[in-house]
Amino acid sequence: EEFRANISFMSHVAPKFKPICTELCKTIMDFLDEKYAVLNTDVRLEMVKGLILIRNKRGLSPDKLLPLLFRLFRCHDKNLRVLLYKHIVNDVKRMNNGKR
Repeated sequence: EEFRANISFMSHVAPKFKPICTELCKTIMDFLDEKYAVLNTDVRLEMVKGLILIRNKRGLSPDKLLPLLFRLFRCHDKNLRVLLYKHIVNDVKRMNNGKR
């Protein structure tokens, strides 16, 4: 529970500190990429939510986050896949909003 709270806190403040944000994102993304199958579902979901929060605050570029999110679709966690789907669709919509 405390670990998830720490992830949430760091995700909220990281975009204000660019060097920390870059390192935090890289660490979380590498960890998720390697250990997503054996992680506790709540911890995995909180890590993904943290990355999405940082992405929404423009602290992470979509070309770095989206490949990981697509790889996480392999996970057998329906709640995670629903979150991934919603974020990917909304992120692509937001990126294409000014193109018309």
